[in-house]
Amino acid sequence: MTALAVARPTLGAWRSELWVPVGAVVVALLGGLALVAAAGVSLPAAVAAFADGAWGSAYAVGASLNRAVALGFVGLGFIVAHRANLTNVGGEGQIAMGGIVSTALCLYGGAAHMGSPGDEIIIMAYGYLNEAEVAKFKSPKVVRLGEKNKLK
Repeated sequence: MTALAVARPTLGAWRSELWVPVGAVVVALLGGLALVAAAGVSLPAAVAAFADGAWGSAYAVGASLNRAVALGFVGLGFIVAHRANLTNVGGEGQIAMGGIVSTALCLYGGAAHMGSPGDEIIIMAYGYLNEAEVAKFKSPKVVRLGEKNKLK
């Protein structure tokens, strides 16, 4: 029986491998700031607008996470293809196809055809009411529709 010895990377090796990605981020950041400055925009205003667009509200955080997850999956697809010694061309195409397939599933999938003519459908709505509006609010309304969606 033979045993394979696996060498663990030393701290020095980790440091040398860490410089490339950190350096790439720094160069990209400096390049972006140089383009902003070349466009004549104030750098503090541009950085503030970037931060506001990425983290300024709950919607902005959700949109940022949405984009990050999509791009992360593209990266994972590239890693899987690279590990299998396959050629992977076009992360943009993967994103486009994912959008097309998800749209098709939403429009024509199982959830799109759950109702049939004659079915009763419950529509629920949410509203934020202040104290004066709550005092006026009596009870939920029930609306029944007949032929061609006319009120009964």
